[in-house]
Amino acid sequence: MEGSGRGFFWEAGARLDIPVGGGFKACLEGGYAHQAVDSISGSGSELQGQSSKSWEGEWRVQKEQVVAPWGTLDLRTPSNRQREGVETEDFRLDLSGFRLRLGLSLGF
Repeated sequence: MEGSGRGFFWEAGARLDIPVGGGFKACLEGGYAHQAVDSISGSGSELQGQSSKSWEGEWRVQKEQVVAPWGTLDLRTPSNRQREGVETEDFRLDLSGFRLRLGLSLGF
């Protein structure tokens, strides 16, 4: 499956450099980043034996419930293949959160 979409991104943070000698510095970065895409669409395909199917569509979250002798399983699966009789909700790709990075840098 392939897709493309649009979203808004921003990041704020701080960095602390600690000289460790020989032009090297240990660095510690921390901050928060908002990275979210609200609308993604694209193409998909499926190959079953010799049969191939292709489709285009907006990504949605499909909600299904599988009932088996051992219990009930509630599934929520992102997909751009829309199937009749399957309940869906909006799909949102959200990679937002706090970040902490530790690294080593070399200054010239």
